[in-house]
Amino acid sequence: MVAAHPRGDNPGRRRKEPRTGKKSASAMSTTLACRGLRGAISIEENTADAIGVAVKELVGALFAANTLRPEAIASILFSATPDLDAGYPAVAARQLGLDDVPLLCFQEMMVPDSPPLCIRVLIHVNTTLPQAAMRHVYIGRAAALRPEWRWPRAGSGPDERRET
Repeated sequence: MVAAHPRGDNPGRRRKEPRTGKKSASAMSTTLACRGLRGAISIEENTADAIGVAVKELVGALFAANTLRPEAIASILFSATPDLDAGYPAVAARQLGLDDVPLLCFQEMMVPDSPPLCIRVLIHVNTTLPQAAMRHVYIGRAAALRPEWRWPRAGSGPDERRET
C-alpha cells in the first residue's frame, strides 16, 4: 500500500483544469487549418478561350472575395461538365501565377437538369479563419447550384474581405 501525501494529492502532478471543449478566441485565431472554398461558373461555348476567361474570372473572384495569397493555397481541383473538352481549366490558373500550386482537372458527373457548360472549383486554403468565414462564389447560370453564394453580392466590397 502506498502512503498518502499529507496534503491529500501528489505534489509532483499538476492539477488539471476542467475541459470545456471550447477554445479561446486567441487560440482559434492562431490555429492553421485547411479550409475548402467552392465556386462555379457557366460559359456560353466550348472553346479554350471561353474556358480560360471563365476560369480566370472564377478564380479571380474567389481570390478577391477571400483576399487570398497564392502561398496560402494547398491545391485546386477543377471539374468541367462533359460538354466542355476544348481546354484544361488548370492552364488558365497557371496563367494567373499559380505555378507552385498543385492543380487537377476532371470531368463532372452527368446529372439530369444540371447546368450545361459549367466549370466547378474546390480550392484548399491554409488559413486561420473558420470554415464559416470562407466566401464561396457562384457566377452566371451556375449560381442556380447555390443561389445563396451568387456573385457578386451585397457586402462583397474590400472592407468586408479578410486576409487568409
